[in-house]
Formats: sequence, C-alpha cells, structure tokens
Amino acid sequence: MDSAACLEAFHYRVPWRGRGAHPGHHRGRNISGGFEFRRHAPLMQGPDPRRIDVRASLRDPFGQLLVRVCSQKTSVPVYAVGDLSASMGVVVGLRKLDLVAGFVVALGYSAYRTGDPFGIVGSDRGVRDDVSLPLARAKSVGPVLGGRLRGLTELGRGSEGLSEAVRRLPSQRALVFVVSDFQFPMALWEQAMTDLTGHVVVPVVISDSRESRDLPGFGIAQALDADTGARRTLLMCPALRERIRERYAGHRRRLARCCRDQGVEPLWVTDAFTAAQDLAQGVARRPACPPPPIPLVPHLWGLALIGAGLGVLGQFLAYLYWVARFGAQPRSLCAGLSRAQGLPSPAPGRRPGPYGTAHA
Repeated sequence: MDSAACLEAFHYRVPWRGRGAHPGHHRGRNISGGFEFRRHAPLMQGPDPRRIDVRASLRDPFGQLLVRVCSQKTSVPVYAVGDLSASMGVVVGLRKLDLVAGFVVALGYSAYRTGDPFGIVGSDRGVRDDVSLPLARAKSVGPVLGGRLRGLTELGRGSEGLSEAVRRLPSQRALVFVVSDFQFPMALWEQAMTDLTGHVVVPVVISDSRESRDLPGFGIAQALDADTGARRTLLMCPALRERIRERYAGHRRRLARCCRDQGVEPLWVTDAFTAAQDLAQGVARRPACPPPPIPLVPHLWGLALIGAGLGVLGQFLAYLYWVARFGAQPRSLCAGLSRAQGLPSPAPGRRPGPYGTAHA
C-alpha cells in the first residue's frame, strides 16, 4: 500500500479564488497573462494589444478598443495537522500511525502534482517539532514525512496540543487536513474549529474496525486508555459488549454531527487508505450544510419596491427630457402648480414658453 500511495494521487479543489503569485491549478484573483476570461476593459486600462477583442470593440457604443482581461490560475497552501497522541500508536489490527503516514505520503504527492506547497504540523500534548515541516514544493516531502511518522516510537499522552498546532498555521487561507482518530473530548475539536475559521478544513478520521468488532463475549478483559494510561479490569458479557459498541458508535455520530454543524464533511478512513476511496467520498467538497433558502415573501416585497422605484425614476427622467426638449414644463404639471399657487391656468391651445405664453 505504501508504494501505491507514493504513486497514486487524489484530486481536490477549493471553493475560493486564491491570491498567491505562484502559478498553479486553482482559480485566482490576480489579473495577469492567464487564460480565464474575467471581463472587457479599454485598451488604455489593459495595454496588451495581443488581447484586443474585435467583436466586442465593434459592438462598443463609444467606439473604444476593448481587450480581454484574464486571470491567472494560482496555487494554494495545503497543510496536514497530525494527531500523534498515544492512541494513534495502539495496535489492535493495525497501527493507526501507519495509516496517517500513508495518507501524508499521498497528500504530499497530490499537492506536488497540483503545484501547491505542502506542510505538516504534528502534535500530542504539545507541538512536535520533529515531525513538523513548513511549506515546501519538493516531491520528496511526502515520503520523508511518511518515514518519520512510521519511525515514531515516543507518543505523548493527550491531545491538548491540537489547539496550539492549529494556531501555528499562517493567516493566509489554506486547505487544512486534520488527521486523527478523534478519541478526545468534542470541546477540544470545537475549539480547534473555531481557531481554523477562515480555512477550508477536511477532518480525516482514522479508525480500526477491530477495536469495536473483535471484543470478547465472555471472560475477564483488561481495558487500557492509551492517552491517560489508566487500566481497568472488566468482566465481559454480551450486554457489556453491546454497550461498548453503542458508545463507540455514539461517539462517531457526535463527531459527524459536530463537523456538519461547522459546515464540513468528515472523511472516514477505516483499516486502509487508497486514493480511490477519497475520490469516491469527494475530498474537499462543498460544505455539507447548505445555507438556508431565502424567504419568498421578503423577496417579493423587495421586487415590488424596486419596481416602484424604477417607475418613479422613469417619470422623473421623462420630465427632464421634456424640459430639455421644449424648454418648459408639461402643461398638466404647469396647470397643477398654477392652481396650487392661485394663478390662472394657461388658455387652451397655448403652451407656456420660457418668456411667457405662446401659441401652440
């Protein structure tokens, strides 16, 4: 799987226009020599004769030479925030940290192929500088980080360093993959999501199906909390086994609900990681919670007010045209003003002129 992860890559896209100056694969805001059409502009504003649009110039009512203004595609930073707590090193059917290493290798290679810089921040009780790396564009970043993760033997007890790890990310908007088993209180994850406001976050949930599937039905079992080091002796029975499975499933449901409340969709990686799985689930897709629909009644009221305003504006423009064309006010308006001021109305067949009453 490791060699396949080094060769396979999954495709992702971001729902915003990047501002970076380095060319890449994503839509950008920089107006330059790109190929994505944005608008037309006069030749003096965009002095590039190679982009003159003849058809648009012929249709321009002012007779200006118009050029096509295009934006250049840019790159966006991609980060992985890895959970290196002791629960990631527990071996039941497999070592979760090996899954994290495989995902980081594939993500680094995907970012390299897309033209994006890739970096990682690891944490347990604090930030792990030995497995943290700033943004880089080299092809070897993924395999090097994957080798470091597989060789880790000392894992901290606790995940409190997650908040410090996300605060180390730069303020520039980025695509952030948070890779963890999420076996910690939801309050810690909610605080991390608050600190990640402004970034596009993809929670990658690493899990081992044998943790809840291969539980003994009868007998004495030793339960170990890897993050705290606490041990507990249990007398297993079918009812207790079902209760443990229900607690495990309930934690996953609370995690999914918490992610959807924040507008993100978690990516579930169970027992193995392949790029095809990520393509099937839609990595970095749009938020799962769409914005609420706009109420219809206020929308109709707004249209009615806009229509009334346009009607009044049309009457005012017609009045200005009359004054500019004939140099006087319309007869009905002049008669209404005369009656309001107690003056005699103009006689029929005559129209008021700029210097008195004249024959029509």
